[in-house]
Amino acid sequence: MRTRSTLLFLLSAVLLGACAVLGAAPHHEYSVAAEQTYAEHAREKLTADVYVPEGAGPFPAVVVIHGGGWVGGERSDMNSVAQYLARQGFVAMNISYRSARQHSYPAQVEDCRAAVRWLRANAARYKASARQIGAMGYSAGGHLALMLGVQDTEDEAARVAAVVSGAGPTDLRKYPDSGLVK
Repeated sequence: MRTRSTLLFLLSAVLLGACAVLGAAPHHEYSVAAEQTYAEHAREKLTADVYVPEGAGPFPAVVVIHGGGWVGGERSDMNSVAQYLARQGFVAMNISYRSARQHSYPAQVEDCRAAVRWLRANAARYKASARQIGAMGYSAGGHLALMLGVQDTEDEAARVAAVVSGAGPTDLRKYPDSGLVK
């Protein structure tokens, strides 16, 4: 219960801070470091596009995760979200992850954790705040963002400070016969 209260407090604090940033309606120019390899599995490279606002930083950061039923979709589906975040003063790391067609759970969550670790390790290079890294996604990406936020892990480098989930499925037991869930 204490962990849940702490998480809710942190999420509220981050969202209030984000509202203050968004309310000021900044319009940052940004650059994009495209195709950054953040992990590799059996010669399969996982890449991300990192959107970096102009300015001194450090900026809060968000790992952006695409949807697509864990088997479809692609990083470019979230380009407009990453661009919007960068214009608002967030470093946005728009990631790819391994498809569940070839790689069963928990590969996708492990990929998202690897992205958080990589961003934290490279925070200075991308003007990101290593202490203010959140995750967001829609649909399957929302589910993966939620998993980053709720799974207990001893790996401090893979922890996120906040999560935003757009229509992320939360109780997969409701779909026992779904091919996607299997």
